[in-house]
Amino acid sequence: MTDKSRRQREFGFRIWNREPLLMDTSHHHNDIEVNVVERGTITYLFAGHTVHVREREILVFWAAIPHRMTACAPNTHVHWITLPLAWMLQNYGLANFGREMLHGRPILGRMQEDEVTRLHRWEGDLASGGEQRAVALLELEARMRRLALERTEPARRRAAPASKAAVIARFVASHFTEPLSIDAVAHHSHVHPHYAMAVFKEAFGVGIIEYATQHRIAHAQQLLATTDLSVLDIALQSGFGSASRFYEAFKQVCGVTPLAYRRELRANE
Repeated sequence: MTDKSRRQREFGFRIWNREPLLMDTSHHHNDIEVNVVERGTITYLFAGHTVHVREREILVFWAAIPHRMTACAPNTHVHWITLPLAWMLQNYGLANFGREMLHGRPILGRMQEDEVTRLHRWEGDLASGGEQRAVALLELEARMRRLALERTEPARRRAAPASKAAVIARFVASHFTEPLSIDAVAHHSHVHPHYAMAVFKEAFGVGIIEYATQHRIAHAQQLLATTDLSVLDIALQSGFGSASRFYEAFKQVCGVTPLAYRRELRANE
């Protein structure tokens, strides 16, 4: 896709590893993200719910859904893999798995015994290019297929500590397709609107309306990828009041129009 300086970030095929860094703000990009915890534990925040990933576990999710790593145990070490969404949807045997994740369902699996060794090899092979890169991509495909066949459990989701920010996040994530205002969100959370904005910004690093827009755009991306609905229908089903507002927000986040996004996802089908 073009104009990457303005679009939703994409990492493409990448593998890297390090001690995790906690996020100051909700984060999103248009890839399938895989986290493999070599040692320790990490905690993600999705829509006011926490997901814990323990040692020798794999978490897979669509990263266009706003997420934030909020905690990790001392000496934790994690391997990250990012895979293009289009590759997942166009790949025979993985398309249904990808569509499942497009609905915001993080999937949790177990590491294989030789997983860490393989991850280090893939990291080098992808960087080297040529035949080694091609082999690494085939092995990554096989690993994702195996994960899909295992029918792994949904990630363990628990309500985040009952802070006002978490209550607000869960409400927004459950109602983003509806008209939302700061006053309505604050009323539901039983706080003053100014307080609601302040505590949410402190916890998530973005404003309440921006957070709702992130969810709306992710939902629109899912509909563009998996349905033939018109842009107007998608705009309305995603919580935008008009097609023009949808176009403006979508292009600001993704860098392309909704139809261009759909065409690029389906280019190789």
